[in-house]
Amino acid sequence: MRADNDNFKDDIIRLPSDAQLRRPSSVQRLAIAYGAMGYSRRGIVDELANLLYLIDPVVIDASGRRIIFDDESIDRAFRTEQDASLRWLSDWLAFQHRAPVKDAQARTLERYKLLWIGLALAYPNMAAAVVR
Repeated sequence: MRADNDNFKDDIIRLPSDAQLRRPSSVQRLAIAYGAMGYSRRGIVDELANLLYLIDPVVIDASGRRIIFDDESIDRAFRTEQDASLRWLSDWLAFQHRAPVKDAQARTLERYKLLWIGLALAYPNMAAAVVR
């Protein structure tokens, strides 16, 4: 038995700071990475679910705390009960063609965290490049 703070898995995902993820350049690079993969809106969410729940990664936030995912983490972050069509993802993917003018809003930060974690699990080098 281990406490949640005992992170013994070999592959630990270290989440960048909130400020790094909210930068316009990071938002655009993340959109470019997902746009290149060719997923539909639902496909992005499905792939995130597959990665998070099948791999069950150890994810550490910028403060060193472990992030625990539950069955509703993705639905809460993407507010699927209010936006069942996931229109926000289409709007976000448009940033691959034009950079946002300002930092991402704080209310979207959980979405960017999940998107970055998914990228880090599937393509670690691309995830590192997003926040460089």
